Amino acid sequence: MNGNHYQAKKQWRIIDLIQWTTQFFEKKQIPNARLNAEHLLSQALGLERVQLYLQFEKILTQNELNLYRENVKRRLNSEPLQYILGETEFMSLKFRLNPSVLIPRPDTEILIEQVIHQTPNNLDVTILDIGTGSGNIAVSLAYYLPKSRIVAVDISPDALNLAEENAALNHVEDRVTFIQEDVFSVDFVLKI
Repeated sequence: MNGNHYQAKKQWRIIDLIQWTTQFFEKKQIPNARLNAEHLLSQALGLERVQLYLQFEKILTQNELNLYRENVKRRLNSEPLQYILGETEFMSLKFRLNPSVLIPRPDTEILIEQVIHQTPNNLDVTILDIGTGSGNIAVSLAYYLPKSRIVAVDISPDALNLAEENAALNHVEDRVTFIQEDVFSVDFVLKI
């Protein structure tokens, strides 16, 4: 040898990354460290979480590793997991997300469950969702109350575009009417 030492880059398997990132997130006090590591890795690889464990010996390519590292950095900078993933689950339905809307809160599911429970399934009702954001409330109600009509209002065109996308994603776009309006304006009152 000529004195030059060649050090091979570490090859990261799925299981190694999950374990390393979980420990790293725990040290940085990221809540639900393992769950965060799994979700970020699933997204980087384009796999469902369960697939991580079925393919735990898989070695990541450099591109996959770079994408994963970027996701980890974003999470370390306190960016919510849901924004990094671009989606969340609410009422067992999938919703796309971006920073133009708030992340649906689990507490809101209790409210939706109560509305569903209190509304007879065969009742034709119209429900107004003011400040719809991602559309999680409007879409969930339309999904679980199939005879209902929902009017979803938001002042933000970006939020409304996302809400419309979520209605289509959950196959309720025909029962939700989206209105871009300031609810404090006279025009809004006339549209309702």
